[in-house]
Amino acid sequence: MRGVLRAVDGYTSTRYTDAAAALSPEAAALLESIMRPYKEEPYEFKSPLFRPAYLKGIDEGRAEGKAEGKVEGKVEGRAEGVLDGQRAALKRGLCRKHPLSASAEQRIDGADAGQLERWLDELLDGRVPVELEGE
Repeated sequence: MRGVLRAVDGYTSTRYTDAAAALSPEAAALLESIMRPYKEEPYEFKSPLFRPAYLKGIDEGRAEGKAEGKVEGKVEGRAEGVLDGQRAALKRGLCRKHPLSASAEQRIDGADAGQLERWLDELLDGRVPVELEGE
């Protein structure tokens, strides 16, 4: 509630907050029951006092969520790109030693980052990983 009240002067903000905090449990329950239907649908403000702050908060929340989503998407995309590169390098290195079987290719495609790294290390040490040897 304090965030919404930033649009109101300090004196009024404090008064509204104090009034809401001082409600008896019965009055708080009544107020909650009155407001509950509005949680499911857009709330129609009866007074213009809080509407600008409310809408500003909604806009800021959307912008913040969108920015976080972009960052998360980039991180996930980079991680997938690294895995794809490791898979391609492993397949290429194995094909230089012998033809790659379909089951070995499936194992590589389903492997996690740790397993790919172990197999690449073995390949760089001059060994073909036992799980990927020709069948």
